[in-house]
Amino acid sequence: MDKFMLEEVNRELHRVLATDSPILQPMVEYFLQSAGKGTRPQLVLLCGEVASTPRESSIDLAVAVELLHMASLVHDDILDQSSLRRNQPTLHRLWGEKAAILVGDYFFGKMMEMISRYPSVIPYFANVIQSLVAGEFLQMEQRYNPWLAEEIYLERIYHKTANFMVTCCKISSVVSDTSPEIEESLTNFGYYLGMAYQLLDDLQDMMANPEQIGKPILQDAGQGIYTLPILHAVRQSSFSVESLEGLKHLPEESLTYAITITAQYIQKALHSLSQLPNTEAKTGLQNMSLLLKKQMAKIKGGHLHAPSFH
Repeated sequence: MDKFMLEEVNRELHRVLATDSPILQPMVEYFLQSAGKGTRPQLVLLCGEVASTPRESSIDLAVAVELLHMASLVHDDILDQSSLRRNQPTLHRLWGEKAAILVGDYFFGKMMEMISRYPSVIPYFANVIQSLVAGEFLQMEQRYNPWLAEEIYLERIYHKTANFMVTCCKISSVVSDTSPEIEESLTNFGYYLGMAYQLLDDLQDMMANPEQIGKPILQDAGQGIYTLPILHAVRQSSFSVESLEGLKHLPEESLTYAITITAQYIQKALHSLSQLPNTEAKTGLQNMSLLLKKQMAKIKGGHLHAPSFH
């Protein structure tokens, strides 16, 4: 994948979202200027190259997944009452919840317009939306439950993150009708990468410096959303989750356990690509996994802020 394809996705995203509304346009532009790393569009483009998907189709699908991701972020920030995203005030904090909800709906509508050109992928996008909703309800049900089983926690992060990444990796194969073997490899890669991605995000909520992740640390834990290090600590010791201050002192053993599980998912993601031919696109997918591995190494090396290690 050349960098020009990502630039083309960005241009198309701006074109698709352009509006004459003097109220809506500033909010759209504000959200776009604080865009993230573009992980999901990159997955679509790279897997599109592996699956020999036509360039125009890959760009359209990459725009569509980013629109869906943007819509989910706007709504998530409202649900979580987050005041910051990527070190910037959230939409609902600046313009109010009603306006922010409408912006998220606008992104959803534009996403539907994009995928209407590709009927075969519509069920996959519908599945992602349903899975995101299921993940949110699971999270609501599980709040303030420190005895949550690990497999139930993993089910939650599958719905909230991994299933979306599976779809990003799979839809190109659906459009181009590629071989079952390639589709399976890309699907497995999306699953393992997505699980590792969310596990790492959960670790950073416990260990990172707020400036590095663009939001306050312990934000999830403070709302009773307990992640793998906390669940492990409660099971293995008399660790208490009664206060945020206590959560800053997780046993090192529990942090190490969560890091190890995350590393295993990263390794499985890399292994799932082993049957693919050696191409630049395959290398690009491998590099996405290795980037997570580098972030893991920073955590293991203590380069991120970890109050519990003091």
